[in-house]
Amino acid sequence: MSNIVGHIVPPNASSLGKAITAFQSDERMEKLLRSYGIYRFTAHSVVNRGDLFREFEQVKQRRLALDREESIEDGNCFGVPIVGESGEVTAAISLSLPKARLRDADHERLIVEALTAASEQITADLQARVAAGK
Repeated sequence: MSNIVGHIVPPNASSLGKAITAFQSDERMEKLLRSYGIYRFTAHSVVNRGDLFREFEQVKQRRLALDREESIEDGNCFGVPIVGESGEVTAAISLSLPKARLRDADHERLIVEALTAASEQITADLQARVAAGK
């Protein structure tokens, strides 16, 4: 798995992009999709707008975004939102790994739990800094 510095994967094919975009207002979501586009990278890329918006709704409900071979063949990526000082989702964190290294459902659950815990800690740290006036 690799990324290219400065290369932006659009929100339809990136767990990070989905984890951020799903929590935006409809207007901002549309602006992000217009700005970055909706592209097919693999046969698994979600390029149908209706399917994509349904996926955004699932991301909001689960607080988890998935990229299952959508940006790169044989790649999986799990992304979770980070809530900023203002209460809005302003960032996300993710973990990517080759499909062959994802052992089973229990392994996936552990990954998601670790990402969620990290996201919650980052969110708490950000909010504590704001409360402390830093």
